[in-house]
Amino acid sequence: NKTIHLTVVPYKVDQLQKQLEAMQNEFFNGIIIANMSNKDMDYLNSIHIPCPVVLFNRESDKYSSVTMDNYQIGCNVAHHFIAKGIFDAGVLTHDTTFPIMRTWMQGFLDTFAKNGHPVPEENIVLCDTASASAVAATKKLYEEKRMPRAMFCESDVLAHGMLYACHSLGIAIPEEVEVFTIGINMAQLNDYAIPSLSRVDIPMGEIGQHCLHLMVDLIEKKKENPTVQFVEGREIIGQSSPAE
Repeated sequence: NKTIHLTVVPYKVDQLQKQLEAMQNEFFNGIIIANMSNKDMDYLNSIHIPCPVVLFNRESDKYSSVTMDNYQIGCNVAHHFIAKGIFDAGVLTHDTTFPIMRTWMQGFLDTFAKNGHPVPEENIVLCDTASASAVAATKKLYEEKRMPRAMFCESDVLAHGMLYACHSLGIAIPEEVEVFTIGINMAQLNDYAIPSLSRVDIPMGEIGQHCLHLMVDLIEKKKENPTVQFVEGREIIGQSSPAE
C-alpha cells in the first residue's frame, strides 16, 4: 500500500562507474543494482553512496542484498553427478566477468576435487552467449573424442545448444552424456526441450520482489544495513540427467 516511483536505468557491463557518475546530480531514495561484473563490484565497494543500496543476487560486506547460496548451487550439481557414480565431468560456460557464474563453477569444481576426481582444465569450455557457440563447442569436443560423461552448462541458452548438437551428432542424452544447467532465461522451454532439462531455476521474479521490499524497509529504517536475504533456487530433475 505504498506509492513507488521506479526508474529503470540500463548500463553496460564493466561501466557501472560511468553510469553512476552520470546520475550523481539526480536524487533517489534508494538504488537496486543488478548484473554487476567483478569490475563493477570493485568500483561499488570503493565508493560511498548516500542512499540505501540493494544488490540483486550478489554478496557484499558493505551493501544489503537479496541473493542465493550460489557456491552451494554448484556443489549440489556436482553431488548430483557424483551420487550417480559419474566422475568424468565438464563445464560449458559463457562468461568470466560475472561473479555469480564463477561461484557456480567454483562450487562444482571444488566438490569434484574434494571427492578425488578433479575436473581437467581442458574440460572447462568457454563459449559466447549464443546457443550457436555451444553447438560449435560440443561438436569440437566430439570431434576431438574428449566428450565428458556429464556436462554442467552454466545457462539454459548453452544447454539448448548442446542438446541440438548432440541430436545432430547422434549422441544419446542421457545414455552417453548427461546435461545439467542453470535455468535463467527459458523456464517453460526447458520443460519442453527434448529431452527436458535437469536444472536449478533462478527465481528472478522472487529475488526482485524481495529487493523492493528490502529497499522500502531500509528507507524506512525498519532494517539495518547491510541486511542479506537468501532465496532458494528450485531444483528440477528432467530427462537430460535423471535421478539415481
